[in-house]
Amino acid sequence: MCLTYTTVGSFGYAHVAEQLLPPPDIPWAPGQKDALESRLRHIPPNFMSAINEGPLTDAFQLGFALSIIMSYPLVVYPLRDTLWTIWLGAAGESGLPPPGDGGASPDKRPPAPPPMPNNVFFRLTAAAVSVALLVAVLVSDLDAMLMISGATGNCTVAFYLPALLFVVWADRYP
Repeated sequence: MCLTYTTVGSFGYAHVAEQLLPPPDIPWAPGQKDALESRLRHIPPNFMSAINEGPLTDAFQLGFALSIIMSYPLVVYPLRDTLWTIWLGAAGESGLPPPGDGGASPDKRPPAPPPMPNNVFFRLTAAAVSVALLVAVLVSDLDAMLMISGATGNCTVAFYLPALLFVVWADRYP
């Protein structure tokens, strides 16, 4: 997927640049650079909308849609398991080793959490899908939602959570 996204992005930007930039052998006309900078500032966030419609554009958009649809179960699975583990942890049945043990000896570890019952499995899945559907229906501007979730989620996962986990668990689980 990384190679596909990189290829599509590179060719997309090359296509837009080909339409905007003069040929390399022709010098810039007076004021042409300022006009180009003004046009570049007004390229929409979804640059696919700036490209002429056609079967190739439709195929790329279909590919992006399919990658999002196919990756949704990969998001729901860990969400459901995390909610189940948090719920068990709140009930005092966490699967973490006792503090200071570090999990070195298997006989001192608490038993693994019980498997998720079917009714809880279906309820958690229905709740996750319902919340996602509700957000999709209520939010009309997908660009704004992606910018907000990317700005908050990426920083949290990349910077805040590792530091927080280190501070909280460094002494308890060496």
